[in-house]
Amino acid sequence: MDLAPWKYSLVRRLAAFYRRQGADERAMQLYEEKRGLFSARSELFEALGQLYEGAERVEAASAAYVIAIEKGQAKPETYLRLANLYGRQQRYEVVVDVCLALVARAPDQAEAHRLLAFLLKRQGRVQEALGYARSYLALAPNGESATELERWLAAPP
Repeated sequence: MDLAPWKYSLVRRLAAFYRRQGADERAMQLYEEKRGLFSARSELFEALGQLYEGAERVEAASAAYVIAIEKGQAKPETYLRLANLYGRQQRYEVVVDVCLALVARAPDQAEAHRLLAFLLKRQGRVQEALGYARSYLALAPNGESATELERWLAAPP
């Protein structure tokens, strides 16, 4: 059961206060305590994931982000954070899945296209990778990997 929005707002503001005071652990505890009350809110799991991530609790952060995404309301940033965590764990096949889900939800996310271009190329799925490389360049022509991807497109394998 989800409580009134203003009640969640109070929890969120209290957690933000704890974070400003440098008490991230207390903010984390607050969200964990209220998790059952606000289980329908993806933003609770996004905030909790960020706190776990800051505490280097990679598995817990990943799990929180997965829940946020499953709620269907997660921000694109949450998908990218999850992809980054999976990448740090060298779980590249799952990074691909997360990026594909993000592109399906928000096709204008250049970073997801960039990651897909490189990861699919690495997996030998060159034709798919080329498409994502083109999409990345259309979305971010001056982006961090634009030069490398332009060279690759000019002379594909």
